[in-house]
Amino acid sequence: LPKAGGAASHATHGAGTLAANAQGTGYLFTNEAGSIIPVSESQLGQYTYSGTGAGGGSQGILEYLLTGSPQSLTQGLVQGVTWGAIAYMVVPIIGDLLGLEEGLTEGLQYGFTAGLATARILQAPTFGLQTATAGWIGLGVGVAVFIMTYKETKYEVVSFDCQPWEAPIGGSDCEKCHDGLEPCSEYRCKSLGQACGIINEGTSEERCVWLNERDVKSPAIRPWEEVLTEGYDYNPLTARPSARGTEIVRIGGSSRPGATTSDCIEAFTPIEFGIQTDKPAQCKIDFDISSSYVDMTYYFGGSNIYDYNHSQVLNLPSPGHVEDYAESIEDEVDGLEIQNDGKYNFFVRCQSANGYYNRDPYLIHFCVDEGQDTTPPVIEEFSIKDGSAVQFEVEEVPIIVYTNEPATCRWSRESDLGYDAMVNEMTNCATSPLQMEGNFYYACYGTLTGLEDRKNNKYYFKCGDQPWLEGSDRESERTPNSESRELNLRGTQPLNIKPNSVRPFDGEVVEGATSSVAVGLEVETENGESGVGTSTCYYSTDGVDFRNEFQNTTSHKHFQRQDLPQGTYDYYYRCVDSGGNLAVANTTFSVVIDRASPQIVRILESDGALELITDEDAECYYATNDNTGCNFNTTFGTRMTYADPDKENEHFGEWNLDDTYYVRCIDDNGKQPNPDRCSIVVKPVDVLE
Repeated sequence: LPKAGGAASHATHGAGTLAANAQGTGYLFTNEAGSIIPVSESQLGQYTYSGTGAGGGSQGILEYLLTGSPQSLTQGLVQGVTWGAIAYMVVPIIGDLLGLEEGLTEGLQYGFTAGLATARILQAPTFGLQTATAGWIGLGVGVAVFIMTYKETKYEVVSFDCQPWEAPIGGSDCEKCHDGLEPCSEYRCKSLGQACGIINEGTSEERCVWLNERDVKSPAIRPWEEVLTEGYDYNPLTARPSARGTEIVRIGGSSRPGATTSDCIEAFTPIEFGIQTDKPAQCKIDFDISSSYVDMTYYFGGSNIYDYNHSQVLNLPSPGHVEDYAESIEDEVDGLEIQNDGKYNFFVRCQSANGYYNRDPYLIHFCVDEGQDTTPPVIEEFSIKDGSAVQFEVEEVPIIVYTNEPATCRWSRESDLGYDAMVNEMTNCATSPLQMEGNFYYACYGTLTGLEDRKNNKYYFKCGDQPWLEGSDRESERTPNSESRELNLRGTQPLNIKPNSVRPFDGEVVEGATSSVAVGLEVETENGESGVGTSTCYYSTDGVDFRNEFQNTTSHKHFQRQDLPQGTYDYYYRCVDSGGNLAVANTTFSVVIDRASPQIVRILESDGALELITDEDAECYYATNDNTGCNFNTTFGTRMTYADPDKENEHFGEWNLDDTYYVRCIDDNGKQPNPDRCSIVVKPVDVLE
């Protein structure tokens, strides 16, 4: 019977089974008597049934949503979404309990959600897949989604250290210098071992030997006074023997306002210090104490050279900056460990050429000022030198501003603007104490725009410190520059090749009398950055590879000699000035080898004068001494003249019937007949007689 005041109880219909209605929406209920009753979604709570589908009461609803095999696509979708939602909420909780990384937890969350949802949906009658098959497909989908969504971000500082090649320790192979056919040079000798050297140099007994083979002492180390940055001093460490360590202290205390450690070095201020050894040695320095020289990480000063003097430059942040930065990113700053409130111990070992080093490391100790930072960043330098020229019609240039500490920087074309009023922000700045460049400064990258040609362009820069405080409730603690740093860039005019200055001329034939002919490559430039064409020129034979610089260049005239065999040549010239302005030219010419002396092709008597015509431009000389004949020095001969200076193949001389003219001609390449030969012998006659 129906419950009082409510719908009929499901007991009224008895027990039965429930199946999806294949002809439409809803379900078909089959009771114990075999009668089939259509049931809608809203009526499911009135029935008690077995099998798949949703059930009566709370038990039926849970089975419908979670456990029963879906009897329709709708039920499959409902179960898929339900299982996916459960996975989405539960996986992060489990991940936190297990201490999994955020990226791994997120990947598992998406993978389980997609996999379970897919498996339940595929079990719907529409797809007709068995539970096992749908489960395997769901697993595959889950794995695929996990792979696509799993992200693990990790930052590593990778250092590349390029050092000169090192000869082996000791000198056991020194005598090999005398093996083979090659002579034993000093270079070859020292390449066989660090302790190899030449004795009896310059004599017949010159040998490459192991110098100081019995030297088994490690190098003695002491502070290098002269290289220490001004304002600092070395103090012997009282806790160790004086020969085993030193402390670097600031003379007169720190100048930073608010400093609490008066003898500590200034934070974000490069300091240079060094050591000296009593013999040539290679030295290493490290934060951590190790058991051997080989295990140490860094070469002292970045150099592996064996020397007496070794210097190192450091620029360290204050402990407060590191702590503030770590707090701002809610993480530890890996790679920069502040020990004992900013106190540093550096361990140093030096190795001799024979491989002996001090096992007890030499200690260098100092502390870094931990006082409050109330000073603005110092703009140390720019990537562009002040007063540099900029290429014609270039309106913007990239620039790097280097500061002594992490900072954000801005620029303006106006000199009196405050930092906040400057609208041109540099977009990529070092914001971490770890992002120090090789020059021990922090870089801020940007682009300068609005450059104008043919005039001086002024830019003004200001920077603010502690960039990690930007946007926080402590932003007011940042200290920007009050004074601008000025940078001047000169706009230029184009560089060009002076007309008709290219040599050889295009189409020119260059002649010579030897197997190779000296050809002068010449070009002149004008205008450009200097206004007078000062530039550097390069030449190429293919128009692509311009690595060859003119021998005489860096002015407005450029010259290069080339010795070329006979042939046709293409040469390309490229000139560039200090502003990057480019001018190009090219020429094609031929080289002809002429080994023959000038030939006389005509002999004339012209108005009482002897006229000779040669097959090429030449200078002709004659003598009338019958005793010497052709064997005379042209220096003492009589030079024939040109009637027309532009016709150097037409030569004129005396016409005397009583003389015999022995003629020798020399071309522009110096070719002339052999000493006992003439170009021609002329005996004038009077044809009228």
